[in-house]
Amino acid sequence: MRNTNVLEEKCLILYTSYPEEETAQKMAASLVKKKWVACVHIYPKVKSVYTWEENLEISEESTVFFKTFSSHKKNVETFIIDNHPYSCPSVLSLPISSVNIDYLSWMRENLSSDN
Repeated sequence: MRNTNVLEEKCLILYTSYPEEETAQKMAASLVKKKWVACVHIYPKVKSVYTWEENLEISEESTVFFKTFSSHKKNVETFIIDNHPYSCPSVLSLPISSVNIDYLSWMRENLSSDN
């Protein structure tokens, strides 16, 4: 049995949402092809409740989790913001304290070593 590893690379998840699943899938594919993210989870049809321009909004969105290393955070965050259909997208960074060694190795193989 393999244990979790003390992380040499800092793993993190960048979280955002998109108005349509199709847009989320295009963004996910672009970032995986660039090797800036190793994997993306898309949760379609999530309800969001928030205030926008002084109005209460309830909308359906696709929530997206991008798995990467901290060395790619700036590139991924900039790409998301620059290509996002929202004028004020939320891009949240969630640090990961541990990850199993096999998955960490897989991430290393699937992420660019260039920043």
